[in-house]
Amino acid sequence: MSETIAKVIYGTVLLAMILQTPKVAIVITFDPSRSHQFYAGIKGFRQSFLLAALFTVMAVLPVREFNGLIKPGKKLFVMLVFPWVSTCCLMFVSNSVLLMRITERTLLQSTWSCFAKALLAYCVLFGFASELMLHWYSIYHLHNWHHSIHEKYPAA
Repeated sequence: MSETIAKVIYGTVLLAMILQTPKVAIVITFDPSRSHQFYAGIKGFRQSFLLAALFTVMAVLPVREFNGLIKPGKKLFVMLVFPWVSTCCLMFVSNSVLLMRITERTLLQSTWSCFAKALLAYCVLFGFASELMLHWYSIYHLHNWHHSIHEKYPAA
């Protein structure tokens, strides 16, 4: 059961980080004697985290089967995993496009490299999420819905 909790925590944190993009506001003063002000804050993190937790629990539910109490069919499996996968992919595309536009607009300034590094880190996060999606995909295809994988292919 602790393995299931670890998977839920991993999936929740991963999806919450992909969902949440910082809402950045740049305030520049017109007084030349003062320096430019930059404010950055993250809004709605609690809601993103709760949504990520809900989607992750739904996705892990058919994978774990909670000691055989729940044995969903393949359609239910897809319906439970689909919200996590679709949310992750859609938010990745929209947020990476946003980061690419920011990087493109700051190419002439010295700050473009930090946005490029943020985009690279964001792609690495999506790589971890893709690994988790492929894990669920392999379970979907390898699982015999009447017996466990170990019963179907016993160790030699």
